[in-house]
Formats: sequence, C-alpha cells, structure tokens
Amino acid sequence: MLAGTVTFLATIGMWSALGPAGLVVAPLGTYLFVAVLLCGTVSETSLTLAWSLRAALVVTVVLMDVTGLLLLWPVAGGVVAGVVGLCSPPVTGLLASGGRRPRPPVDRPARPELDQAEVDRIFADIVSGF
Repeated sequence: MLAGTVTFLATIGMWSALGPAGLVVAPLGTYLFVAVLLCGTVSETSLTLAWSLRAALVVTVVLMDVTGLLLLWPVAGGVVAGVVGLCSPPVTGLLASGGRRPRPPVDRPARPELDQAEVDRIFADIVSGF
C-alpha cells in the first residue's frame, strides 16, 4: 500500500512537470535504455534475458518514482523516497534476520567409513577401466 501511494504521488509529480506526453516518453525511454544496457551484459555474464528485462522494469519504476517525488516536493521528496526504500521488503528482511540466532546444525545420517584397503580396491577398479 505504501509503494502504491508513493507511485501515485510520483505520477502526479511527473504529470505536473512533464505533462501527459512526458509521462509516457520518460518511462519508456528509461526502460529501453536500461533494458539495452542490461541485455548487453547477458552475453558476458550468467544473467538471462528475462531477468534483465524484469530488472529494467524495476529500475524504471524506481527511477520514475524518485524523479516524480523530487519534482513534486524538491526537499521532502528525497526524504519520502528514503523512508520508502528503508521500508522495502528486502531491507526489512535484512534487518529482521540480523537479530535471529543461528539455526542448530541439521542431524545428518552417519555415513559408514571405508577402510583404506577398500578405497584402494575401488580406485584400482576405476583406473583399470581406463
């Protein structure tokens, strides 16, 4: 609900500063720029094309929200964006996990230990196959 309200207020700020055409062109241009930038890294990293397009969408929404808030309220917009950023699920998840105690170790079934003669015999069987 907080993110939706902030996005609504940012949209009003973008509309008042850029008008209806700018409200369409600015996010579209930002999305295309970031998508091309991230898609260029797909071939050099283990990222997928779908991940880069989703990340470009998230970056576009965040940039347009912060820009709209700063256009609507030049000083308080940065404060609002910072508070919303600190209330985001990834940040609150990091803060919440910092206070937890580590989990106890998981009991794993005991593995029978092999004696060295058996290990040498298995290794000889493997090597003789080559």
